[in-house]
Amino acid sequence: MIPSVSSAASAPETSERWIAVAIAAMWGAVLVRLSTAWSASVELAHGWAVPVLCALVVWTRRERAPARVALAGGARRLALGAWGAGVAVLLATLPVLEANRLWPTAQWGAAGGAALATLGLLALAGGVAWARHFVFPIFFATTALAWPAFVQTRLLAGLASANAQIAAEAASLAGHPAVARGNVIEVGAGFVDVDEACAGLRSLQAVWMLAWFLGELARLSAARRVGLVAASLLLAFVGNAARATFLTLRVAAEGAGGNERWHDLAGNVAMGATFAAVFAVAWCLARVRPTDGAARVAVRGASASPWLIGATCGAVLAAEIGTRAWFGWHERAAAGAQWELRAASGWTPLALAKSVGVLLRFSSADSLQWSEGGGARRQARAYVFRWENAGSLGTAGVGHEPTVCMPAIGARLVERPAVARVAVAGRELEFARYRFETAGRTQHVFYGVWDAFGGRAVGEAELDISWAARWQRVREGRRRADAAHVVFVWQTENDVSDAAAAAWAREAAERLLRVR
Repeated sequence: MIPSVSSAASAPETSERWIAVAIAAMWGAVLVRLSTAWSASVELAHGWAVPVLCALVVWTRRERAPARVALAGGARRLALGAWGAGVAVLLATLPVLEANRLWPTAQWGAAGGAALATLGLLALAGGVAWARHFVFPIFFATTALAWPAFVQTRLLAGLASANAQIAAEAASLAGHPAVARGNVIEVGAGFVDVDEACAGLRSLQAVWMLAWFLGELARLSAARRVGLVAASLLLAFVGNAARATFLTLRVAAEGAGGNERWHDLAGNVAMGATFAAVFAVAWCLARVRPTDGAARVAVRGASASPWLIGATCGAVLAAEIGTRAWFGWHERAAAGAQWELRAASGWTPLALAKSVGVLLRFSSADSLQWSEGGGARRQARAYVFRWENAGSLGTAGVGHEPTVCMPAIGARLVERPAVARVAVAGRELEFARYRFETAGRTQHVFYGVWDAFGGRAVGEAELDISWAARWQRVREGRRRADAAHVVFVWQTENDVSDAAAAAWAREAAERLLRVR
């Protein structure tokens, strides 16, 4: 625990409280923004537990902390430099994180600044040994962050392929011939693709957090903690492979419907079993805790500088006010407009499958359908998908376009005619056009991307996630996705020209679209 003098504990205890206030101010500014990512990303849902568990770790470590000693000379200057650099990085990255809350680089930049400033502040308040004692809670806080994109991409690709191979082999041995084609498992009655066959990143990040916490809770040695983490990651992989195998067997026995029927239950059971196994491994590795009967060690000339704590809190407060003012002012000044579908004669509501929402992760959506005389010769669909909150930015759906989804239903891209422009309610929409063919029919697809913040149509190339685009969001004061996809699909026989299809889309847009 943090040392104090039993006969005059009030000053050290008060100092500790103010240190805690300064650290909480820095991390609070980061965590408030990370909470958006925890809500938006299933892979980061465990992040809600991290602040509570981190506070518990700090409290337990406080009970056995070394004596606080005053730094002097070069060590003090180094700690002061670390504090100043950390605060500067934190203040610089907060606006970037405000605009790009799901971006791993922004998350790690802000958390890194808070971590460096925290270590510097702890060293200045209690010495190097005292700061080193609290390194683990700072490291543990990073388990709430998204793993870097290059790690996610390569890891998921490897896990998905490995799980598909294992599931296919296991299903074949069980008497249901199956073949793994990349990340897709093909079995007689249907397919299990990567979405169903592998939720690896979610379980890996969750058990990564859990294993480190249990190792700390059990006070395992460094070697045993690393062993626990390694074993936990292996258990997560085994659980995902077992889940993929189970889903493959269900599809083989029940047909394609078995996949949707068992998908969620299989995932929850696999996750629960993995957690239970991690607890069991931690229990086996735990050693008898040493008795903790020692009294708190007296503080020797160490105290938190009031100006340092005040400067930390003041800097964070100023950054918070400035960030919110910048984005709030731009939002009020923006000429934003969002689209929605309205009822029209002949068009009826179209229910979207749950899987569509899971895949696209939109905030809200409208969908209508139409058919000529109730038949299947000519049919039409109209969709408006909206991504409006901060958590939508960076999700897969914002970049989802027809060449991704149409081939999934067996459609073949034939041609991309010229862009079509349609004026509705004084605003111009720009539609990229696609002509697909499937089963002897033609699908004319009109796909428009709308910038709701600027109230304008944008080209497909503008929806990028480059560093330049991330920084542009900060300059423009954007912190929500503020995007919409407006899609019209007209299925016909092969006797409709591109000009006739464009005229149909123009009429449909004018009838169905309105500004919300």
